[in-house]
Amino acid sequence: PGSWGNLPIHYACSSAASAEVVKVLLEAHPGGARTYNNTTENMLPLHLACRWGATKDAVMEILTMHPESSILRDSSGWVAMEHAKKLDSKHPSRDGLIAALKLAPLFVAISKRTHVAAKPKHSATIKELEENHKEHVRELDGQFQQAHLDTQRVKDELSIARKELEAAASEYEALDMACVKAKARIRKLKRYSEKGSKEVKSLVAAFALDMHVGVDTTAEKPELVTSQD
Repeated sequence: PGSWGNLPIHYACSSAASAEVVKVLLEAHPGGARTYNNTTENMLPLHLACRWGATKDAVMEILTMHPESSILRDSSGWVAMEHAKKLDSKHPSRDGLIAALKLAPLFVAISKRTHVAAKPKHSATIKELEENHKEHVRELDGQFQQAHLDTQRVKDELSIARKELEAAASEYEALDMACVKAKARIRKLKRYSEKGSKEVKSLVAAFALDMHVGVDTTAEKPELVTSQD
């Protein structure tokens, strides 16, 4: 809305716009025909059209869209017909406006009859839409439940995988520790082996030395003594 709560249709009717302009505005915003502006006069587009001398065709467009506006009053208590009759008798639109407004009761009756005739169809349509909506909600609920189950399944699988990874990590850590201990034992055994090898070599050398010292190669061989008869 513009200043004072006026819609484009209010400005058009206040400016005696053509029927074509009024039709385009109402097609763009059908609710504008039943909208009061926020001025102190509190007028509908039909009130403004009749007050400012719009054409008969422009008024017919408004009545076609919202015929009930012909019996609604502004803040002064005036209906559209009273605004039309207040126009100067020589105004070119006065007689046409009055003639159009005299057809307003017929428009109202047709509108009510159309509403009554269309009500069962509309009710059926609304019921069908509600059923479709419920079905759609059920489908969405089923999809949501399935997605929830899938999500929970993935969470469980991830939890199992995490536990397996933790177990594998513990086993790897234990194997790594065992490897470290094995390497330390191998180094210790190697040192023992090297020490033992040295001791064996020393013993062998000592034994060989003892063997060499115990044999006197310079001593004379004893003579064999034979008895004489």
